[in-house]
Amino acid sequence: MTKPLSSFPPADVQSARERVAQAKEESARKILKENQYAPQVTQERKENNLILGFEIAEKIREGKLDHNFTVWQRIYMELTGECVAFLP
Repeated sequence: MTKPLSSFPPADVQSARERVAQAKEESARKILKENQYAPQVTQERKENNLILGFEIAEKIREGKLDHNFTVWQRIYMELTGECVAFLP
């Protein structure tokens, strides 16, 4: 049985958010660096995707995406080590 994030100490939840946000930023950087985009994708679009990744990471840090299943799942996994499945 999963527990809501509010049942964990706030400092622990924030620390987990920070780790999830850092992973998001790292992923955004790797996507740009590895450049596995299709040839027609412009450099401007690639850079915009990087910025979007950073913006999402900031929203994760602020707790604004706790309602998003994927974000919640990753935070919960950081807190408990358990990866909750979307479907039973």
